[in-house]
Amino acid sequence: MYIRQLFAQKPCVFSLEVFPPKQQASYESLQNALRQMAELKPDFISVTYGAGGTAPGGVSTCQIASFLKNELNIEPLAHLTCVGASEEVLRARLDELFAAGIRNVLTLRGDKNPERPLQPPFLHASDLAAFVRGQYGSFGLSGACYPEGHPESATLAQDVTNLLKKQQAGVTHLVTQLFFDELHFYRFLNMARKAGVDLPVS
Repeated sequence: MYIRQLFAQKPCVFSLEVFPPKQQASYESLQNALRQMAELKPDFISVTYGAGGTAPGGVSTCQIASFLKNELNIEPLAHLTCVGASEEVLRARLDELFAAGIRNVLTLRGDKNPERPLQPPFLHASDLAAFVRGQYGSFGLSGACYPEGHPESATLAQDVTNLLKKQQAGVTHLVTQLFFDELHFYRFLNMARKAGVDLPVS
């Protein structure tokens, strides 16, 4: 099921987030933790993305997402970053996710890293979203949003304009960055709606 469909079915969508352990030896412990999380009946579980998809010797995003989908019957939202990645690398990662039955991807640029410079045409998360939509139409796309503004945006209004680009690129669901003051969220959401961003936000 696509994440966007969950918001059409119920008034409150409940999700959790996990990150891949850096050592394969920790995977069994994570699996046990995920089984316990499953008892909470989350609508989906977001799986974060390390540099290159996994640390050397670690557990990949795809491994965890596949376990959630195929062993626990929980919809995963697999994070995918494009910083420093070529089209060939991104295709390989998307093919792996698709083969595992994963159909929801959170498209992210990722943190800038001088050792892994941005490579055209993937300079922004919206570029990655447009690529995935164009090449893999069967993926449901989510994107990140920032109620207090992205640190690289001059203003919140500029950041909202970038969100509209993500929506136009094919993103159908937004996930917020952490915030502590709900007033920031409501101001952001009001600006986004006025700008034409009509996607569900979680």
